[in-house]
Amino acid sequence: MKRSRHTPGQIIRKLRDADRLLAAGKTTVVVVAFLVVAVSAVVVARIAIESEPRVPTGSPVEEAGIETSYAFDVTNRRYLAAWADAVVIGRVVEQVSEQEPRTTYRVEVVRALKGDLTGAVQVRQLGYVDDQNVAHETADQPLLTPGRTYMLALGTGDDGDAYTLVAGPAAAVPLTSTSDSDQTVAEYRRAVREQVYPPGVPRRGG
Repeated sequence: MKRSRHTPGQIIRKLRDADRLLAAGKTTVVVVAFLVVAVSAVVVARIAIESEPRVPTGSPVEEAGIETSYAFDVTNRRYLAAWADAVVIGRVVEQVSEQEPRTTYRVEVVRALKGDLTGAVQVRQLGYVDDQNVAHETADQPLLTPGRTYMLALGTGDDGDAYTLVAGPAAAVPLTSTSDSDQTVAEYRRAVREQVYPPGVPRRGG
């Protein structure tokens, strides 16, 4: 699977957003963080292998953290709903591909709370399992599990053929028992109705 490449127009729009942040008095660290968010919805990701690789087995034997920081509070569901292009209930059917630093899944949309997605879509998530069976994933968003159903917040991919899973724990919430699922769905419906764009963060594509 080819890596996605940004067009000159996309790069220019993101740099203009960065200029607006600088003009608003934001620090360089915040601006760099925003630029990474605009590309992959995850800010300043750095893969840190915590131990030496071991002999591979049938499943990951180690975990290596991907350190993250964010341009806005990604635990705030109203911010998340506004930032995302789509909020859906989706069942992860299978892993489609894996190319550092992301894994792509095929997800069957059960219901859309924001947007009009239906059927099967491809979703990319930051994180992967390397050839030593070490799982590289963020502490607040483990890799998706095929067969499980989640509440998902998605951004539109730049290449148009896949969606990007937004960063943070609130963007991929497993739906387990019926009562917990009903409560989670109700909370996300309310967040979509009352969505508020994160303050201090330029709108994408503006």
